[in-house]
Amino acid sequence: MTEFLKNWLLALAGAAVVCSLAVTLTPEGRFRRITSLVCGAAMIAALISPLCRFDTAAYASGLAQYRAAAAQAAGDGEKISEALNRTYIQERCEAYILDKAEKLGANVDVRITARWDTGGWWYPYSAQITGDAGGGKSALTEAMEAELGIPAQRQDWSGADG
Repeated sequence: MTEFLKNWLLALAGAAVVCSLAVTLTPEGRFRRITSLVCGAAMIAALISPLCRFDTAAYASGLAQYRAAAAQAAGDGEKISEALNRTYIQERCEAYILDKAEKLGANVDVRITARWDTGGWWYPYSAQITGDAGGGKSALTEAMEAELGIPAQRQDWSGADG
């Protein structure tokens, strides 16, 4: 496409230079008016010449390809956004639980799994907790259930005493 535009602009500039020289070199009077008229027609022809060679089939095909690429990019953007939202929710919930565990004196590692709700958002679904809860297991279990909505049956405690 850029090659096409380059060639068209060069042809247009060349026609303008030739016309300018022809009008400048023509003496005043009737011949100059005729030369100006012919040069004007030549400039119009140079200006619209790409339309004569315009390939509508190639244009339609290229346009369809650009539309398909745009649709794919939009779909990819939505997927990336959903993945980032999910990751954000999981990380914020993990940070919350780790903060709560630190206050309780528990030394645990937490992994939250989020799920997509039919209402159109991510929510914390389950938790995997490993490490030593140090007696704070019940408080952490209750906090996850009450504040994050993760019931005790979806909390997997491994290696955590309590």
